[in-house]
Amino acid sequence: MTIDLFRKISEITSQGKACVLVTVVEKEGSGPMTVGKKMLVQDDGSSVGTVGGGALEYEAMDVSKQILKDRQSRLVSYRLQEGTVEEGLKTVPMVCDGRAKLFYEYLFGGECVYIFGGGHVGRALVRQLGLLGYHIILVDDREDVFPELPEAGQCIHESFQSYARRAPIDESSYVIICTPSHANDYDVARALLDRGVRPCYLGMLASSAKKADFIARIEKEYGKDVDLSHLYSPVGLDIGGASPEEIALSVAAEISAVKYRKNKICHMRDR
Repeated sequence: MTIDLFRKISEITSQGKACVLVTVVEKEGSGPMTVGKKMLVQDDGSSVGTVGGGALEYEAMDVSKQILKDRQSRLVSYRLQEGTVEEGLKTVPMVCDGRAKLFYEYLFGGECVYIFGGGHVGRALVRQLGLLGYHIILVDDREDVFPELPEAGQCIHESFQSYARRAPIDESSYVIICTPSHANDYDVARALLDRGVRPCYLGMLASSAKKADFIARIEKEYGKDVDLSHLYSPVGLDIGGASPEEIALSVAAEISAVKYRKNKICHMRDR
C-alpha cells in the first residue's frame, strides 16, 4: 500500500467515516490488473488508486457502494470474458479471457457518537466512550469545556440547535443530549425531528418528570403518533451510582446493548 493511500485511509477513518479498500489478490490469464493493485472507494463515490481500469473497475466501484451500505467485507471472483458463464465467478464484459479475485475490505473508524453538552456528564461520556473506540463529536456553545479532552474526535463550538440542524447524523449514529438547560435539550430533539433524522440511539439525560414533560410537549407539537421508539430517557442502564462517571458507565453500557441488539440484559453468571 502506498503511503498516500494509507494516509487517506487514516484521514477518512479518523473522522468516523467509512471506505472500502479493493485489492487484487489473485490473477490468472490475461487482464489489465496486477496482484496487489489497490483502489480506495469513499462514501461520496470518489476513489483513489486503481485495480486496472475498464469494466472491472466499474464493477469494483458498484460493489464498493453496496458494501458501504451493508458494511460487510467480501471476496469476489471474476471471469473477464463477455458472454462466458463459469460457476462461482461473476462475468465482467471484457475480452481479456482471464480470471481475477478482488477483496473488498470495509473500513470504518468506529460508530459516531454525538454528545450535545460538555458538562460533567458529557465530559465523563467522552472519556468513557473514547475507551470503546467510538468516534466522538462533542458539541457545546461554551468553548472552555473543550480543553483536555483528547478522546473527542471533533469539538464543535456552536449553538446546540444550530449544529443539530446540520449535523451529518444518520440511522447508524448515536446521540446523547445532556446540555445545561431543558430548553436546549428540547431544541436539539426538535431539530432532529424536523429534519426527519432518526439515529439508532437518542439518549437524553433527564428525570422521569422531565421526560414526561418532554414527551407531552413533543406529542403536542408533532402528534400522538410521533415515533420515539429510539429515545432512551432517563438515559442509561439501572446499574446504580449517581456520579458523572457512573452515569457515563451506565450510558456506555446501554449503547453497547443497543449496538449488539441485547434486548434482555442479564448477568453473565445467569446465562
